[in-house]
Amino acid sequence: MLLMQKVSTTYRMINTISSIGIGSSGNNKNAVEVLTNGEVYITGIGNYIGITTTGVSSVQGMISYLSDQIIT
Repeated sequence: MLLMQKVSTTYRMINTISSIGIGSSGNNKNAVEVLTNGEVYITGIGNYIGITTTGVSSVQGMISYLSDQIIT
């Protein structure tokens, strides 16, 4: 899968390097997705539903957010 991520006023290509799929015929999605930029997405975490990484939080983003909540 090839994704485009907006960086400032330009876009850069983000590729999925590994994914584990779930679902059945006609209802396929990713349970886990690892991108070339190191971000990891897991269905059910950070609003990721296994279809697109746009507008959702990566596992790293959620850990950072939760860490900030504990410290403050």
